[in-house]
Amino acid sequence: MRKFSLMAAAALGAMAVATPASAAKVFVLDGVTLQGGGTLTGTFTTNDAITALEAVNITASANVYNPGNGINYNLPGFVYDNISYVDWQQVPNFFRMTFSDAGKNFQMVLYFTPALSDAGSKISTTQSFESEIGVHRYVTAGSAALSAGAVPEPATWALLIAGFGLVGGAMRSRKRVTVAFA
Repeated sequence: MRKFSLMAAAALGAMAVATPASAAKVFVLDGVTLQGGGTLTGTFTTNDAITALEAVNITASANVYNPGNGINYNLPGFVYDNISYVDWQQVPNFFRMTFSDAGKNFQMVLYFTPALSDAGSKISTTQSFESEIGVHRYVTAGSAALSAGAVPEPATWALLIAGFGLVGGAMRSRKRVTVAFA
């Protein structure tokens, strides 16, 4: 009985120390297309409350874009992969990323309608765009979907191991019954 009490106390201690699950949320861009045939692909990560960005890895495709003025713009494409590019955010409603270097300016703005949540969100086609060298390509379709997490939290592992320990301890301390056949 004493061993069982010690194991139960250890399991309760493990549960008390285990922190609640509060993981970052990864959203995947799904079917995001731009005027002129370009695309946005990749992911961005928010905190658990979906109120701040933690990481971004979004690629704007390269393509030749003619906005209807008779001029073809050869857009090189750009990878927005540095959280320091975020210069304005009001997550879960929108975020903006800007990069300027040696006269090259890149900007991406994503607005979410309705506001971003665990259910994901559509990307606004009237306010969202990607801009390279001064040429805006507005989003024509697409959404952001929450990616399913595959790795259990450390607290889950702690409880699982403590549970196995309790079951093993209970089985070991159980009195053995012998059956005699006549």
